[in-house]
Formats: sequence, C-alpha cells, structure tokens
Amino acid sequence: LFCMNGGATGENTVELCKDGLDNDGDGKADCEEAECSEYDFCLPGYPKDEPSKDECPKDPYKFKRDQCECGATLMENGECYTNIVEPDDLADLMKYSKNGAFIIKRDLDFGTTDKQFNIEGFNGTFDGGNHRITGVFYQKGPNCSLFAGSPDHAVFKNLDIAITLNCDNTDTTSPDAHVGALFGTFNGVLQHITGSSKVYVEENYSATAMTLESDHNYIKAVGGLIGSLAEGEVSDITLNGNVSVYYPLNHYKFSTSTPYARLFYEVGGVVGRSESDITLIKDVWANAFVT
Repeated sequence: LFCMNGGATGENTVELCKDGLDNDGDGKADCEEAECSEYDFCLPGYPKDEPSKDECPKDPYKFKRDQCECGATLMENGECYTNIVEPDDLADLMKYSKNGAFIIKRDLDFGTTDKQFNIEGFNGTFDGGNHRITGVFYQKGPNCSLFAGSPDHAVFKNLDIAITLNCDNTDTTSPDAHVGALFGTFNGVLQHITGSSKVYVEENYSATAMTLESDHNYIKAVGGLIGSLAEGEVSDITLNGNVSVYYPLNHYKFSTSTPYARLFYEVGGVVGRSESDITLIKDVWANAFVT
C-alpha cells in the first residue's frame, strides 16, 4: 500500500505563532512567518495593548467586526465565506446549507485516518485559500475519496493537496467503483488545484465469481483527483501522483444472454472517466504514473 507522511510544517497554529520561538528554524519567528500573517494578532491595527477590544475573541482571523459574522471571511466579491480551520470542519459543508460558501484558513493535516465527508448535492463554493490538505486515508470501497457523494454544480478551487488514498475494495458486492483522492464522482467546477496524490485500489475476491446482468454497463473509474467527472469543468491543475489499480478479471462472470453486459475500466492521472460530451478539461498538467 502507498504511504505518505502527514504532518504540518512551519508555524501555523495560534500557539506556535505566539510562543516567541523560531519553530521551523528558518530564521523567522511568530508574526514574521508567512503562515502567521492571517492571524488577527499579527494584523496591523490589532489592539495589542487593549486585547479586550478584540470584537471576535474566539476568531483568531478577525478582531474587528465587518459585514460578516465572527468565524467568516469577507471576500473580494463582497460575500461572506465560513471559515474552515480544523479538519473536521469539512463536515460543515452540508451542516448549514447546500449552497454555502467556505474558505480554508490554514493547512489541514488529517494524519492517518479513515474519514470521509459527505457532500451529496452540495452546490456551494469551496475555496481552499491556497492552503494544503494533507493525510493518509484508508477507506473501504467501492467509492473511496475525501468527499463522499457527488456535488451538484459546486465550485472547488484554490487548493493544494498531499493525499494518499488506499481503497480496500475487497468486501464490496458492487461491480461499479468510483475512486479519486478528492471525489469519487464530481459534478461542477474544479480549478486551480496543485500538489500530489497517490491512489491505490485493490479488489481481492473469493473464488465465487459475480455474474453481471445482461444489457448493463458497469464502470470502474479511478483518477488521481476524480474517479468519474459527470459534467462541468476541470482547469488549471498541476498534479504529481501515482494511480495503481488491481482488479482481478476472473471475479466476474458475464451473462450468456444478449445483449451482453459490458465492464469498463477507466483510469487516469487526474480524471478516470469523463461522462459528458460537454465536460471541459483544460490547462491540466499531471506527472502521474498509472498502473
């Protein structure tokens, strides 16, 4: 199985940005660090002598209220985006409303985990803020990814990743599979994504073969970012990665009746399968090894 060490680097927590130390040894400490620059106590105008004037004491990114509530960021377009500051905050994409807007305020490190976040029907905006999501994910198939379910014309952008996804498909009884580091299936806009992904999928069934029904198309789609792209746009992608798939053909038995069943294996460095003729894929650079 693939392995990639998680772990945030630099000074990117409130505690590390206030301790007076050069924690990462780069000659800079606390507010001198670029990672600390978004915290309110490093911003010009922060009331250091009178911290009681901090109007959002529980929000380290805002000390003076604007048109957005504490815990939200005022974007250049005048909209308020809910802050994501911890890995589990990704669950909030569906907590408030399906059309919410969110922005990551710091790098998110999942370490090693089996977590997956449901975004079925989400049609809002997810802005990574050019921050990184790091983690090694161990999940069980047939549909493995950071985000479970397919969004509904959502926008995901400005995200850096270092994700390793190990998908154990050994116990599933479904001949279909959709696997990607970010999405098993995706419907929407995905743009300005950088970083690296490693995706490993394995099926290892018993000797009993599964009979596929006649006149059915079965899809096994695996990609470095997206398994199946239903509709939308994927653009401005720079990805290094490795996609490795093991599907034993002898597990399947094709029906002898006509019309016959069809089993498709579609694997790609960024997108495994593009399902729509109007899907737009452009400005994609991938240095991905596919096996």
